[in-house]
Amino acid sequence: MARRRKYPEGRVGEVINFYAFHSIAAPELTGQALLDLAALWDLHGTILIAPEGINCGFCGLPESLDGFLNAMYADKEFAFLRPVEVKRQSTGRDHYVFRRLRLKVKAEIITFGEPIDWNQNQGKFLSPEEFHRLMEEGKVVPVDVRNDFESLVGSFKGAYRMPIQKFSDFRSTYKELDRFSDKVMVTFCTGGIRCEKVVPFMRSKGYENVYQIHGGIINYIKKFPNGFWEGECFVFDDRFSIDASEKQGRTKPCPQCGQPLFAESRLRELKTETLPSYELDSGPGEDLICFQCDYRESPDEEDSRFSDKEIDAIDSRRLRL
Repeated sequence: MARRRKYPEGRVGEVINFYAFHSIAAPELTGQALLDLAALWDLHGTILIAPEGINCGFCGLPESLDGFLNAMYADKEFAFLRPVEVKRQSTGRDHYVFRRLRLKVKAEIITFGEPIDWNQNQGKFLSPEEFHRLMEEGKVVPVDVRNDFESLVGSFKGAYRMPIQKFSDFRSTYKELDRFSDKVMVTFCTGGIRCEKVVPFMRSKGYENVYQIHGGIINYIKKFPNGFWEGECFVFDDRFSIDASEKQGRTKPCPQCGQPLFAESRLRELKTETLPSYELDSGPGEDLICFQCDYRESPDEEDSRFSDKEIDAIDSRRLRL
């Protein structure tokens, strides 16, 4: 497996993420054209493309990302991406946080397993500022629609954790939200793409008071680093997690499967609906454990940085998404 490629000495990279739901007639051709453009600007990352749209994450030097975005906006083939919000962060890392450049052509850019009427999203986006104000007033129930292991790493204060191991599980568990039918529910995920399917799906089932945060968690913590976010945010690149200031998090990956490792005492929290805290520290002599494959890591093992084995596990899991 490819090693982590480093930037020139003294340089750190940035990462960008963007997506668009848009009818694409020839996904493979459009995806290849964008892949070629990213390669021209020496980027690493992933393009997921389907007839329903595109979902991209790239990393590189700031000037390379600038050049790529300017070229993309100037190309008529990618005109549908001009209005799209691009989330951008400094990684603080001296290496590419994606280790290769690849294209994946899929049936859906985020697997849900049911057609969605995007028109039902209209008027259902809350800005980070609007969401923050509702949280201050106690007028909203934040609903975490990410996978269970992601919500254990960190979430919004008082958030309800959907009982899902993979995103498509939402279709069989959504009625768990009946308990909040008389309240305003705000769904959230890392960058907003999963909520773009959850909200219209919920509305098609008769739920009207369902919203989403525009730009997801990443957009919120950029505006409110000391707001209602607790713990760390799981991300799908070699950083693995970031804190509320968008700096490298402390969460470690399992060297076998790439899922997060948690203190053994948190095993009992796996099925908890709302977590009282997101404490990531382990007790004296307490093993870190993987909920997915039961791998254990002794506290005596080196934990100041990710090993190559851990990075390999992250990359292998990402390839399976």
